[in-house]
Amino acid sequence: MRPFKISALALCLPFILSACGLFQFFNPAPMDSPGAENPAAQPPASSPAAGAESPPPNSQPNYSLNLPILSRSEQGGSSWQLVTREIDASEADLNLLVQARFPEMEGEPTGLAQSFNQEVQRVVDAELSVKEQLGSTPVEDPGGFVQMGYQVTSAAGWSRFEPYAASDSNPGALPAGQAVFQGGHELLAVMFEVVGYFGGAHPGSRHVPLNFDLAEGRPLALAELFRPEADYLQAIADYSIQELLKDPEILFTDFEQAASASPENYQVWAITPQGILVIFEEYQVAPYAAGPQFVVVPYSALETLLDPAGPLGDRAR
Repeated sequence: MRPFKISALALCLPFILSACGLFQFFNPAPMDSPGAENPAAQPPASSPAAGAESPPPNSQPNYSLNLPILSRSEQGGSSWQLVTREIDASEADLNLLVQARFPEMEGEPTGLAQSFNQEVQRVVDAELSVKEQLGSTPVEDPGGFVQMGYQVTSAAGWSRFEPYAASDSNPGALPAGQAVFQGGHELLAVMFEVVGYFGGAHPGSRHVPLNFDLAEGRPLALAELFRPEADYLQAIADYSIQELLKDPEILFTDFEQAASASPENYQVWAITPQGILVIFEEYQVAPYAAGPQFVVVPYSALETLLDPAGPLGDRAR
């Protein structure tokens, strides 16, 4: 399996600039949007265009566990752990590299693991459906790629989200005691990052959250964290806008509209030990060159709005 590593985009930039626009899957802004290439998001050295050996056409995804699983004694008695699975579903006949890393819960209780793993699989299937969108038309040289990785944002010791690093990072096997955030309920939060290129000036990225309530065995909606009458979106938006304004030079002049207290502006969020992570995608509040913007809204800014009987009840006041 090819390593998950994104090489220098500059090596293939002359070819890229002559290719077509970004694929609709990443929903980019028009190519005349402000900003230049983001050097952090670059095609992998292992893409078909780099001369690496490609899997046979129409090959089945290759599932392989590349990380050690901690023993029950090493986990301190925890009954489950997160391990990393890998898929290589590349298509040589489409000139397309498709690789993904994602977490899988192993151990007891079986029903809980099955529920979480089904949600993860749903995300993976949706994000790697690019082959269906391409149809039978190959990506023009130097080729295309989709790479998916993740970070466990609820994990003990998590501090900040590193853009364009999820597919290169190796989270290792996490025992339950390290992966779960105790907020009233036991919460397991994963932020997926998908970086892709299908021609055009540069790759695109997107993020997909999975905030999972282990007490309920299901994903959480943002509204479920707060009192029914709480104007939580306004509080999150106010804090986010003030944080974004700390670096005003990179922002669109009308960025406040895209960061206003509207549900569609706050779809990408995750539980962390410090607060609620909010991600503003490329082109949402700033040009592509600035990259996605990340804000962590501390629980102290939300404590009067949190539902004392809800998943973050321990942080409520």
